[in-house]
Amino acid sequence: VNDTTGVITRKDLTVSYTGTNKVYDATTAATVTGSSADIIGGDAVTFSETADFTDRNTGTNKTINVTGIALGAADSGNYALTGTTAVTTADITPAPLTITAQTNTKVYDATASAAATPTVTGLQGADTVTGLAEVYDNKNAGTGKTLSVSSYTVNDGNAGNNYTVTTVNDTTGVITQKNLTASYTGTNKVYDATTAATV
Repeated sequence: VNDTTGVITRKDLTVSYTGTNKVYDATTAATVTGSSADIIGGDAVTFSETADFTDRNTGTNKTINVTGIALGAADSGNYALTGTTAVTTADITPAPLTITAQTNTKVYDATASAAATPTVTGLQGADTVTGLAEVYDNKNAGTGKTLSVSSYTVNDGNAGNNYTVTTVNDTTGVITQKNLTASYTGTNKVYDATTAATV
């Protein structure tokens, strides 16, 4: 005769998490991997969760809050979570940002200024770069002249520290010679039997 009053209670299960480092992407989204020493044998148990850094900026050992932890897979019904939240850490490293000088042509004006605006690649989210400017390497007329980025401001809410900035020169700049017209004033002289004049 069988007994039908037996009970097997679910085993308590605690999930611990390891955070994954990421490159700055202007979000707080985090990737984590869960594990538990409480799973018996080869039981099939998986974890699902939501993970976020406390802020989006770069840094080391940044706190990640893990919430909404849930169990899944065939053997998950044999286990009961001891908690649905956890905390771990990971790094957010700076994203690469490239600012490239553009070609520029102008007439010689005794300055190294350039009117062209450098281009920017690598911005994340709604971050911006303002105050972009570039200059020639010198003021003199010529072709194949080098233009370099002279100023910029990264607006990322973190004093630009969310990016590693690389500037790239352009070597196709041109400064053309300025047209110059000379005018003369003659100087009176006493007759000397020559056509020589002073101007």
